Formats: sequence, structure tokens, C-alpha cells
Amino acid sequence: MGVDNQNEDNGEVLTTDIDSFLRLVIKLLNEFCEAENVPNSRRPDINPLHFLAWMGERTNLIVGDSIEEYCTSANSTVQAWEFLQVVIAAPYNSVFMKLWYQIVLSYRGIPKNALAAVNVTVLLKWQDGKVAPLSSFVPVELATDSQLFTDGVVCSILPNVSSGLSEMISKHGLDHLHDTQSHDANEEAFDRLMGGILHIVLPELEKSVAAGRLKQHEYEATVNVFRTLQGIFSPPIPPEMRKVIARRRQEKTKPVKPVKPASQTPSKLAGGWEE
Repeated sequence: MGVDNQNEDNGEVLTTDIDSFLRLVIKLLNEFCEAENVPNSRRPDINPLHFLAWMGERTNLIVGDSIEEYCTSANSTVQAWEFLQVVIAAPYNSVFMKLWYQIVLSYRGIPKNALAAVNVTVLLKWQDGKVAPLSSFVPVELATDSQLFTDGVVCSILPNVSSGLSEMISKHGLDHLHDTQSHDANEEAFDRLMGGILHIVLPELEKSVAAGRLKQHEYEATVNVFRTLQGIFSPPIPPEMRKVIARRRQEKTKPVKPVKPASQTPSKLAGGWEE
């Protein structure tokens, strides 16, 4: 997978392999952390703009044939080096910022528990009982060329997902989503469904476990799906937050006292002139 960047000086579009670029920047990051005495536990706190400035000073010291030697030692390419110079010249470069989590969290490596997908759901719930789920699904097969989720990859995906959902609302508006994407699914309907699962479905599954038709871990997985659905549609609200919500709702329903009109009789000082 490649990334493009435009040189602001001559308008030339530079392209490099993203993995080569990451390997080069990660080598520089390791040098930065060693020079600045930054332990791994503090790497997530590194300011990307400060690191960019440091990279500018560091790469200025590498010239001539040393550039190719440095790139080789990073298992990278001269094209990635040239791409990096454009990035350094544009501190707010979107490419660098999008890759920042993959850079700064690279020390964590590959998680021992493989992640299969990132599924983000935003549920809009209107006061008239309608709801509209806005979802984004990213399977690992489409996430990276290596088909591996790391901490950095997931952290890079989430802002893009959030931005995409925000753009949907920005483009169409809440009223449009209400009229075209929502459906009736109020709290009472949800409670009926949950009650049916709790009092009818789960007891039947328990009987299946007792009869040996269903394994215990399969039953527990089913219960966890039930709890997941419950958490998405009606997440638990902390007691203190419940109190605040109840108080705000009560304030909202209080009748508004009419404002008395201002007196039409001017005071003696009105206008500042003597009659």
C-alpha cells in the first residue's frame, strides 16, 4: 500500500510504500527516545510536532551516501526518505498525523490476542421513540496489507470512523436521518424484547444445557450476546448521572414564568433632559 504527498515547493507528488516510510520513521523515533530518555511507558505522550522538529534536525546531519546507508539500516528506501523530507517541511501534514499512532505505539508489537474486526456503532435515539444506527465495520482483511490489527492500527482507524459518521450527519442533517434512516424502536419495545429473552429464551436454553443438547460455554456465549445488545441499545447509566438527568428533566418540564413587561412610565432621569 502506498501513500502520496505533494511537495509544496514544486507541486511534485511523491509516492512511497507505507511500510518503508513507517520503518524509517520508527528508527528515528527509537533514536529520539534514546536521546531524550523517553521510556516506552511515556511514548504515547510524545508530541508529534516536537518529534517532527527533532527529525528535521536529525536528518539534516545525514547527507550524501550516508542517506542510502541510513535507509538500508532501517530496511527502508531513499524514496521513503524523500517522502519524509516533504512531511517534515509540512508539520501539519495529514499523512503523518494519520499514521502517528502506528508510529508512536510501534514498540508494543503484535497483540497476542488477534483482533478480527473493529465495529463502531452510533445509535441516535429521538424523543419520539425512533432510532437510527450509524455503523462502520472494518475487518482485519481490509485494515492493512499485513492483515494484522495492532494498537496503532486500531487507534488510527477510530478517528477516521468517527469523522465518517460526523460527515454523514453534517451532509444529511438529523432531520433527514430521522425521516429516511430511522425506525420505531422505543424503550418499551426494547424492554419487551429483553423480557422475552430473559423469561422465555434463556430458560429454554438452560433446559437444553441440562439435557446435554447445548454446552455450558455455548449458553454463556449466548448470554453474553444478549448483554452486548443490551449494552448497545440501553447502556448502564451510573447512579449519579441518573440523578443529574432526572433533575434536568424536571427543570425542563417546569412552567416558565411570564416575564413582566418593562414599565412604560419613564423615570425622572430618562433621556437626561429637563422638561
